Amino acid sequence: MTSNSHASFREWALTEPAITELHRVTGEGCYWLKVRYSNPAGFLENMLRFGNIASIIQ
Repeated sequence: MTSNSHASFREWALTEPAITELHRVTGEGCYWLKVRYSNPAGFLENMLRFGNIASIIQ
């Protein structure tokens, strides 16, 4: 995530109904999210607006 997109990401994440948990973390990633969605491709596509993503889908 680019340094100037944190505020816009948090704003989006707090209004996104699929996100059930949002945690700011240190290390390689910036955030840890727990989500429930019906369309994973659409959700991940929305997240790409904010930078690269690493995902684990279970």
